[in-house]
Formats: sequence, structure tokens, C-alpha cells
Amino acid sequence: MRSNSWPMAIRVSLLALSSFLVLDLGWAASDEASRKFEAVLDAAVKDPNDEAKVQAFIDQLVEAPAGSGKYIVEGDIGLIRPEIKPYLISRQPGRDKDGTGKLRNQSGELIVNLGPTGEFDYRKDPQDRKLTFAVDQQSFPTPAMAADVAKRARAAMDAWVNACPDCNISFDEHQAKPGFDFSGVTFAIRYSDTQSGALARSFFPSSAPEDSVLSIFPGFFDPSLKFDKTGLLRHEIGHILGYRHQHITGIPGCAKEGTNWVPITPDPNNNSVMRYFCGGGGSWDLSLRESDILGHRCLYLTGKPCAQ
Repeated sequence: MRSNSWPMAIRVSLLALSSFLVLDLGWAASDEASRKFEAVLDAAVKDPNDEAKVQAFIDQLVEAPAGSGKYIVEGDIGLIRPEIKPYLISRQPGRDKDGTGKLRNQSGELIVNLGPTGEFDYRKDPQDRKLTFAVDQQSFPTPAMAADVAKRARAAMDAWVNACPDCNISFDEHQAKPGFDFSGVTFAIRYSDTQSGALARSFFPSSAPEDSVLSIFPGFFDPSLKFDKTGLLRHEIGHILGYRHQHITGIPGCAKEGTNWVPITPDPNNNSVMRYFCGGGGSWDLSLRESDILGHRCLYLTGKPCAQ
């Protein structure tokens, strides 16, 4: 999720690796910066085998944390260097066609990510639905900030769990004491002092274990932030469960974000928890809407999209 200071316009927006959320807040620092970014991106998409063009694209991304080799794309998703080329290829024209040669349904409300081999990237295995997490309290500037994020994260998780009790999704918090080994949990919630303009960054079920971090950036604590902070985390938890940004389905005024996704619900809703502010849609509270809940239940109870 981005704040209004990141010059990498969300017109170009995720991945995820998102989540992050607001074109209307001016996330595109300027039209000139937006055009420059889009020109570099277009060049890399057209020729992803040209290392110079790919590197020029990477040079415009925020690396968070600095030196980590993880880059933020589409607002709140992180990609490591080897994932950049496949991401660029996924954005090429025609990549959004299914096996019949027809364009995918462009009206989906809740959208599931696709994994490396085209499978639905959600937590299919019942054991994988028993998620564990720990808050890296030592990473936060103050204990109060860590406690605030932990409280909001639990509320955000509860919203998804309560949306489908029969889905058997759970989030069990482990206390991260000194010397705690975060490899023992599904993911960590960690503060990253990266002045990128992003608010938070999440990951998908298919992400590597070492990338399974819900990162919180300084902008999350900006007192002028209009978004409901618990809502921001509901959005990020949506990514962890496999959902892409809702606005990437060809909505005028919103960015497309690659093509590795499939719509789950047939009816669009401008206020989905997974939508940025763009194209006349988006919301400050980032609550789960009825269509979000419907799509979530369809996917996690049947493994299939809702009936069209």
C-alpha cells in the first residue's frame, strides 16, 4: 500500500506483490514522473531480454529494505531480482488471454493470483490455512507503535476469518521474545524504516518463506493519513490469502498489473477491500464488502470462482 508521496504512480501500480492504494491522493507525484516511469516500464515490457532496459526499470523501483534485493511494484508487493523478468513478460499484450484465445472476464470483483504454473495461488491445503505470525517488536521505533500494529493486525485477520468460518482459516500469534526464530512462523510483521512513500507491503501464498513478511513503513503512522489503518491491514491480509488488487481488470483510470490472475466473482464493486482509489472507486475504510465475502467463500470452500 502506498501513501501519496511515492513517485512511482499507482497507474503503473502492484505485485505484488498488491497492495499497496490511492491515485486520487496523488500517489503519482507528477504527470511528468508518471510518463517517465511508464515509458521505462513499456520499454522493459516490450524487450524483457534487454538487460539495460530491465535494469533501467529496476532503477526506478524502491528497494525495501535498502540492500535487500527486494523491490516494490504495484504499490505493496515485493519482487526479488529474478522475478522481475517474468513480471515484465506477464504484462505483454495478449498475455491476458485464456486457452480459448478470448480475453479473460474483465469484470471480476475479487481476483485470485496465479502461481508459477498457472494454478490458483491460494491456501488450498487445510494445514496451510493454519497461519502463525509474530510481531517483530524490536524493529518498531516504540513499543506503542508495535502494540498498535499488532492490535490492528489481529482485527484485520478476524475480519477475514469471520467472513468464512467454514473455511477453517486461523491466525495464531506467537510472542517474539529476544532470540525468537521467525522461521518458526508463517510470517512476521516487521517495521521497515524505508522512506519510499509506501504504507505497507505484503506477499502471496506462493512467495518464498524468506519473503513472507508483512512490512510496515513510516507512512503507516503519518497522522494525516486518511485511510483506516485496520483497513490497510485487511487489504494486506487479502494478499496473504491470495487476492490481487481488484482494480486491475481493465477499469478506465486504473492501472493494469500483469495478467497472472483470474476473477472470482462476476459483479464488480467499486469499494472492494482490494481496490485502490482510481477510476472513481475505492474507500477509506477498506472493509470487506458482500462481494468480497462471496468471492472468498467460493474460492476457499470450492476451489473455484463463483458461478458467472
